Amino acid sequence: MKWVTQLSDVIFRALFRFRFRYDVFISYARRDGREYALKLRDQLQQLDFTCFLDLDELPAGSALTSDLKRKLGQSAVQVVIGTERALFHSPYVQQEVEHFLRTGRRVVPVDFGLANDDSVTSELAVPARELIRQYDLTWIDETSEALAQGTPTLNVADSIDKLFKYTRRNSRVRLQWVATGIFVLLGTAVSLLLIQQKVNAANAATSRAEESQKRATNAQALAEQKNKEAKVATEEANRQKDLALSSAKEAKRQEGIALSNAEKAKQQQVLAENNARTAKSQALASYSVAQQTIDPDLSLALNEQALELAQGEQSKDSVRNFLVVSPMRMVIRNHAKATVRNVDNPLGQDIFSSAEVTSAAYSPDGRFIVTASFDKTARVWNAASGQVVVELKGHAAYVTNAVYSPDGRFIVTTSDDQTARVWNAASGQVVVELKGHADEVNCTAYSPDGRFIVTASSDKTARVWNAASGQVVAELKGHADGVMSTAYSPDGRFIVTASADLTARVWNAASGQMVAELKGHAGYVRSAAYSPDGRFIVTASADQTARVWNAASGQVVAELKGHAFFVWRAAYSPDGRFIVTASLDNTARVWNAASGQMVAELKGHAADVTSAAYSPDGRFIVTASSDKTARVWNAASGQMVAELKGHAASVRSATYGPDGRFIVTASSDKTARVWNAASGQVVAELKGHAADVNSAAYSPNGCFIITASDDLTARIWPQEMFEPFEVTLERLRRLSPRALTDVERARYLPDDVPANQQRKPAQRRR
Repeated sequence: MKWVTQLSDVIFRALFRFRFRYDVFISYARRDGREYALKLRDQLQQLDFTCFLDLDELPAGSALTSDLKRKLGQSAVQVVIGTERALFHSPYVQQEVEHFLRTGRRVVPVDFGLANDDSVTSELAVPARELIRQYDLTWIDETSEALAQGTPTLNVADSIDKLFKYTRRNSRVRLQWVATGIFVLLGTAVSLLLIQQKVNAANAATSRAEESQKRATNAQALAEQKNKEAKVATEEANRQKDLALSSAKEAKRQEGIALSNAEKAKQQQVLAENNARTAKSQALASYSVAQQTIDPDLSLALNEQALELAQGEQSKDSVRNFLVVSPMRMVIRNHAKATVRNVDNPLGQDIFSSAEVTSAAYSPDGRFIVTASFDKTARVWNAASGQVVVELKGHAAYVTNAVYSPDGRFIVTTSDDQTARVWNAASGQVVVELKGHADEVNCTAYSPDGRFIVTASSDKTARVWNAASGQVVAELKGHADGVMSTAYSPDGRFIVTASADLTARVWNAASGQMVAELKGHAGYVRSAAYSPDGRFIVTASADQTARVWNAASGQVVAELKGHAFFVWRAAYSPDGRFIVTASLDNTARVWNAASGQMVAELKGHAADVTSAAYSPDGRFIVTASSDKTARVWNAASGQMVAELKGHAASVRSATYGPDGRFIVTASSDKTARVWNAASGQVVAELKGHAADVNSAAYSPNGCFIITASDDLTARIWPQEMFEPFEVTLERLRRLSPRALTDVERARYLPDDVPANQQRKPAQRRR
């Protein structure tokens, strides 16, 4: 029947469009496939296809956004523009292909002659071409001239059209069976409707008979109602009698109300007096702020008087402000433009940069901070004032990392200009240039005694340098791919490197000879770290495992296996007996470092676990997650102790303070928060950044917190912003504020506060 076919076709199209918003998702590498992808999209749209083409460039090193994953899920077919960049070098195309293959839907790669070309190497563990080969997908042949001209041949669009129609025809067959079932259900429903109509007619006849019966019943009820009215009249007479008695009781109640109103009047008078004291306290707090840089002694005295009148938020903020900035106002300099601006409320002062700040680290004594930036410089800042102390200028490309020497006298920086440099931390002069790598330098570390420096590079090597002379002591050569991280053993005798070639290696720091190859991971090794005693090494890998190795022999001691997705981080407990791992499978896990047995699964997060860290005493673990929360766990039992809930977006990091009493979290909601580690209550919200806050950490002495953000700034927050006010007040009282003079009292407290409530002068400390 023709109408049945037409109706099923309409239903099929509606269901198909309901399931898939886009017919085609086009994956490509912007560097060598953008023009071709745009022209192919236009050709497909002319064939009545709906296409999605991502034109936004993702930042380096990031994963697919949730919006991009949603677009992949809303597409029926994925077309991969098979340029060299897309097939071998783009991690985003690789992630898009991997994500789409998991759905079981069709992936259509376009071949420019690279499908079977094995001469091209890739820095990715599993590039997009290898994923396509694993699934034995059908390629659409295309000419390299078409790619060079950025204009697809008609054969490509026609082939996609045919493949898409084949996919949709399979879906149509399945839906036709569904449509047939719908028609059967509709027929049954119509039959039931006709039957119901017959039943309704019979019910209507019954209802009419019942209505006649009701009328007779109503007549009888009317007679009964007359009898009830007579009874009501009798009851009303009795009610009036009771009302007279109630009036007498009401008179007594009104007397009680009068007495109560008198008491409330007294309470209102007390409240008015308290409000007056609060208003005076607020006024004194405002005067105190105005006097902070003019007359600190007067500002301190006004603060003390304001607190004696009332401890409101304004007076508390005035105390915090005084302890942070008196007696002088701070200025902050722009990282690249060197402009100066005044800071009216310097709590949480900024360290600005006109380019992305790639790293920030405290000096060993906590007095200074060094930042590295994409503006080709590093800078040293005074941690208390936010002033630039010195600018480390000379690199020819991005500065990727900057760290202090153990004694704090020197700073080493790494850069994409293929060099590292050692600087005098006080003067900013270059001490030596560590030159010799053939590709970007990814990271660096000082030896524990500060005499040597190790650098890791994308040129597949690491190098050990004499920190004083800049001479190469040893070249750690043997990796088959870029070296992504490196670290010294606690005693400084050995070095461990982690690489994208799926291995980690242990080297003799003095000779550069390889001591052991830590081989066995099936995915790239993200990190490698020594145990506190230096006897073991833990590695975290994209193969969903972490492994513990004997640092001397390179033998696997334990395989920490159980995660269902990438293991991002692995860290030892302070005593070295346990290891905590964080994974994209929404969990963290605690393992026995010796046996590899899982001790506890920290399960409860609803999204990726982005970080995991032990408390200083090793009794607790704090995890951060993309589910907008951080959680505190008992490290031994795995039981959740507290949920740190309140952020409005992903929590990027969570770290304990030096004494373990507080935790600081950084979030994509543009804030950092300080929490009581025991109760999970928010102590302070560090608010002021204009973009995602990527990390937050305490200074070594616990007096400051530093935050780094995508708004191109780092910020330093003094302890007055996050400590309990009682502690802040005690520190104010230790300054022994003086009493107001008679002249000052007449100006700031004109006859409002009785003399017997004034504070007696305190003995000033000298």
